[in-house]
Amino acid sequence: MPRAAQSSPAKPAAEICLYGTQRVDHGSIILLPSGNMVGDGTPKPGLSMTEAIWAGITVIRTAGLERGTVRIFAPGGELCADMEISEHIPNAGALTWKRAPMYVVAVGSVDELIEASKAAGSAQ
Repeated sequence: MPRAAQSSPAKPAAEICLYGTQRVDHGSIILLPSGNMVGDGTPKPGLSMTEAIWAGITVIRTAGLERGTVRIFAPGGELCADMEISEHIPNAGALTWKRAPMYVVAVGSVDELIEASKAAGSAQ
């Protein structure tokens, strides 16, 4: 049975965010190490959760990333699993799912970023 990489304190090299349900199929958005995002998350007809993971790993490998940890977020974002990019791609049920990390951003911080972005745009 394939084994999933254990959670690591290190930042994952790439991320796959899965969308959809068993009723509407699955899609994904992949975050590459370059910061580029691939996909739009739209569920594709007939695409299972496992197939969406396989497609995401293929995109990551095609982008040139052959080693490192990829973090996969389940639909809803509450659970995630880590796996080594170079390992055999497991099915979704073979991954070790755990609670996904939560990030808290203060509203004031968001307002400050918006204002700074507006100021930078008007300075150009």
